[in-house]
Amino acid sequence: MASRKKKNQNHLIIISVVILLIVTVGVFFCIKAYVDKQKNKSILITNTVTMNYTDDYNGIVVPATSIANDNDGKLLNTKENVFDFVISSNIKNNTKTKYTIYLKKENDSNIPSDMVKVYLQSSLDNEFKNAKEEIIPTAYNKKVKNEKKGMLLKSGVLSKNTKVYYRLKVWIDQSYVAQNPNDYFKATVNINAE
Repeated sequence: MASRKKKNQNHLIIISVVILLIVTVGVFFCIKAYVDKQKNKSILITNTVTMNYTDDYNGIVVPATSIANDNDGKLLNTKENVFDFVISSNIKNNTKTKYTIYLKKENDSNIPSDMVKVYLQSSLDNEFKNAKEEIIPTAYNKKVKNEKKGMLLKSGVLSKNTKVYYRLKVWIDQSYVAQNPNDYFKATVNINAE
């Protein structure tokens, strides 16, 4: 009878160990599934907006001798008056990213801001055959709302794999009388993405 009792105890111990093992494995897989689900929730999707330009300088330097009226200024095509750049996006999923383009006058510019004319075009191709006017010829100082950032050229939204070509033209107003032919307007083009 003692051996039968001992056999029953051994069976009970084995059954208890098996049940404990099954419960432990079940709890482990439940915890793992929960952790994996939380990891998937916290994946950071990064969106990037890139600005590319072909010049050595991220902006434009316009000499005092580059005087034009608005109609002629819109047709200018010289290196000293034109700054071409591309804004492209590498956005995950179907999210959208807001961006703003600013023209910031450099401190060493010595032509008055109200004598500087700014004209911006955009296009979906690099040829600008169907270019859209983003800013009609406007004096630099009339559009500057934020001295730190400069003149707001454009605000927009980029979606997945978008590419927008921009052509900035800058000239000196025809009413400007140069004090020194070596004077110039110098500004950088900056993009902020949100």
